[in-house]
Amino acid sequence: MTRRSRNKRQLNEFELERIKERNKIRLEKSELKKQQKKERRNKNKNVKMEENFLLAVYANLRKTCKKHNIIMSSKYLGSFYTIPIFSLWDIGGSEPVVTLGGSTSIKLEVYEISSDKLKEIDNLENYIPNNLDHSYMKREEIESPFGRVSIHILNDIIEGNELYAESKKILSGDWVDYKNTQFENQNEDQLKLKM
Repeated sequence: MTRRSRNKRQLNEFELERIKERNKIRLEKSELKKQQKKERRNKNKNVKMEENFLLAVYANLRKTCKKHNIIMSSKYLGSFYTIPIFSLWDIGGSEPVVTLGGSTSIKLEVYEISSDKLKEIDNLENYIPNNLDHSYMKREEIESPFGRVSIHILNDIIEGNELYAESKKILSGDWVDYKNTQFENQNEDQLKLKM
C-alpha cells in the first residue's frame, strides 16, 4: 500500500469517526429534547387545574347586599327559586338562615366560584366540613337550572328550639325583598312618630 492510499484511508477513518461523533451528538440532543418534552408533559399533567364550584346564595352575598363584594369577582350565572322544601328564617340578626323541611321556595343567586373562594365562604358561614358536630351551618347540594349547586343551610332545627324563639319565617322566600320591606315599614313608622 502506498503512502498516499494509507493517508487517504486514515483520513477516511478520521472523517468516519467525526461523522459518528456528530451523529452521536445529534442523537443525544434528540434524546434530551424528547426527555424534556416528556417531562414538560408530565409536569402539565401534575398541575392541578383550579376546580370551580357552583354556589347558591340567599342572603348578604346576593347582589345589592353588604357582603356581595366577597363574591363579586366570581361569575354570576343567574337566579332562581327552589322547589318548596325549605324554610327561610329571620333569626333576629343581620343574616337569615335556611332550614330543610318547609314549604317555602327560596330565591337564590348562583355563582361559579373557585375552591379558595368556597373555603372563604365556608369560613364566613361557620361551616366546618370535617366537624359537623361543631359547625353552625352545613352545605347541601340541590338541583338548579344551572346544574347541581351547593347551598349553606342551618345545621340545627328552629321550630321548638328556645335559641330561636324570636325567629320569624320569611314566607316570600326572598331575603332581599323582606329586608327592603322591613326598611320601608320602619321609615313609615318613623314618619308617623314625627307627625
